Amino acid sequence: MRDKKAVRETDRETARILTEDEWKVDFPSLQEREASIRQIVAAGLPAPRRMWKAVPELVRTLGIRNLFFGVEDCVFLAVLLSVLVSAGVLSFAASRPSMLAVLLFIFSPLFYMALHLLTVWKEVMAHTYELLMACRCSLRQLTAVRMLIFGGMSLCFSMALSGCLSWWQSDGPGLLRLCSISFASLFLFACLSLAAERKWPAPVSCLPVPAAWVLLGVSLLLLGERAEALLGGISTMAFALAGGGGAALYFLMLKHYYFTLREGAIAYAVR
Repeated sequence: MRDKKAVRETDRETARILTEDEWKVDFPSLQEREASIRQIVAAGLPAPRRMWKAVPELVRTLGIRNLFFGVEDCVFLAVLLSVLVSAGVLSFAASRPSMLAVLLFIFSPLFYMALHLLTVWKEVMAHTYELLMACRCSLRQLTAVRMLIFGGMSLCFSMALSGCLSWWQSDGPGLLRLCSISFASLFLFACLSLAAERKWPAPVSCLPVPAAWVLLGVSLLLLGERAEALLGGISTMAFALAGGGGAALYFLMLKHYYFTLREGAIAYAVR
């Protein structure tokens, strides 16, 4: 009996110990807590938004062909229009050499303006502008990537136009000054266009800046030599700084435009 009682007491003690072990909590160490906190913070915070990563990824996803699908003719028309207008500018510059800087300032954004306006116009006429808002990428992202590519193409156009004018008028302003004027004009127009895109719903936002630029160009042409004297009083360094500052501002505005979750159209808007 005594042995049986001792066995029962031993079993009860063993059961009590096992029960205590089941309820025992092993607290994490300091290193484990710090690692868990870092993991939670990394998962909770949004990934940093970088254009130099987002744009190439979007281009790889869509492809250049899909990026300009249906608007290839608009690119061709913009190139053709820019070439014809540039020929007219060269002819006018030959007869009015004093207006060289004014002509370059007016017509440098022509290629950018034509590309953007013709592309939007084609999509609105084809009733695909609102349809693009339901695609995998947002309409703002698509527009921003297109504008970035348009900006690069327009830079090449501006350099070519400046080079032609410099060669056409060898005794006129140098190539450096003409390029500075061209870049300052191009990025001024591009920044104003992006500001309009942010302020007004698309595609109505495409119209105010080109209309204002046409009025500015007509005014400068009417002023004639006074407009040339006005631009001639601005140093090449000032134009170069304006072009560089405009380029930096353009890319900052384009980044904000790309990552802003807001759409707009004539028929409906997603807020």
